[in-house]
Amino acid sequence: KEQSTPLISKKMYVFHTVNAGIYLQEGDYGLLIDALHGGEGGFSRTPNEIMKHISRHTDSLATKIDLAFTHLHGDHFNMERVSDFMDKYPSAEIYAPEMWKSGIYTYESSKRIRDADLGRFHLIAFPTVHDGKEYTRVPHQSLMLRTSDQQQFICGDAALDMSLARDIQKNCPGTIKAVFVNLFQLASKDGQAFLKEIRPQHIFLYHLPFLKDDVYAYRKIAEGIIEKLPQELNYIQVLEAMQPVF
Repeated sequence: KEQSTPLISKKMYVFHTVNAGIYLQEGDYGLLIDALHGGEGGFSRTPNEIMKHISRHTDSLATKIDLAFTHLHGDHFNMERVSDFMDKYPSAEIYAPEMWKSGIYTYESSKRIRDADLGRFHLIAFPTVHDGKEYTRVPHQSLMLRTSDQQQFICGDAALDMSLARDIQKNCPGTIKAVFVNLFQLASKDGQAFLKEIRPQHIFLYHLPFLKDDVYAYRKIAEGIIEKLPQELNYIQVLEAMQPVF
């Protein structure tokens, strides 16, 4: 299989784990997003020793690694996995709508857009609503990762709409290199309108389990959704688990 040309700055390394897990690294700094989780709802559990898996695909693993979560559902977050990670990386900071620090729960109810200077990255957290009527009260955030020459947007399980698109355009002007969406966002008319409005250079479909765990045939559902996409969005790419993205 031919290797695709990197889509973003060569300085940036991006790796997709499984489910909605993303790891980003630039230089000696790394950020692990939604990548320490269980296997609820037909999704997959984080493989053991996840950083060892990632290190096999990069020349040098970051010395400083922080954690970020769009929300704390079990297919994105698992406290046991986070505690194990914090034992190995005790200096890690955690960025989540319900903030956890060394296992201590401190709910943050603020709905403002938050921003954090992470050194190599600038993290902008947009308060968003979890998709699905039964989940609208679940604290949720979608994340823009910015460097000097690029922006990438991690949707999580947000309900995408034009209001969010306008907030992004206001707070993160300029080209968006990549957006990561799940199959329900991609299927919705509001989600498609959102993508057309912000016009990312690359759209990645993620949040799929390992093939052995795909008991609800999410991949088959994704294929049907992609076949019906409007022409403007037909450049979508499906991410495979445990593979470099760029």
